[in-house]
Amino acid sequence: MNMSEIHSATVKVIKDGRITIPQEIRELEKIKEGDYLKVTIEKIARQHKQ
Repeated sequence: MNMSEIHSATVKVIKDGRITIPQEIRELEKIKEGDYLKVTIEKIARQHKQ
C-alpha cells in the first residue's frame, strides 16, 4: 500500500460547500478527477479584512 504524506492548507468554502485543493498539493500527490480522498475538517477563526 502506497502511503502518501499528510498535507495541510487553509482553504475557503465557496458556493455549495465546495473547496479547492491547492495546486501544489494536487501535483505532489498526483490527485486527479475521480480520485477519492480522506478529509479531516477543522474550522478556524475568520480573519477580518481591514
